[in-house]
Amino acid sequence: MKTLILTLLLFLPMFLLAQTVWEKYADNPVLEVGPSGSWDDKVVAAPCVILVDGIYKMWYQAYDGNTFRIRHAT
Repeated sequence: MKTLILTLLLFLPMFLLAQTVWEKYADNPVLEVGPSGSWDDKVVAAPCVILVDGIYKMWYQAYDGNTFRIRHAT
């Protein structure tokens, strides 16, 4: 019982604060791999999006075949 209460106290605030109403929009950008030879020409993955002062900011993983990087997009 103590574990359940502790779990609720830790994670419930995240679920309450993370409520965002998303709207499908045909012109939304899509994150794709870059052109051959670029820093993200093999993989773009693992996005994390937050809202800061009305601007959505995203950090994501990029891979060029040799090096993994963390990139930022708005």
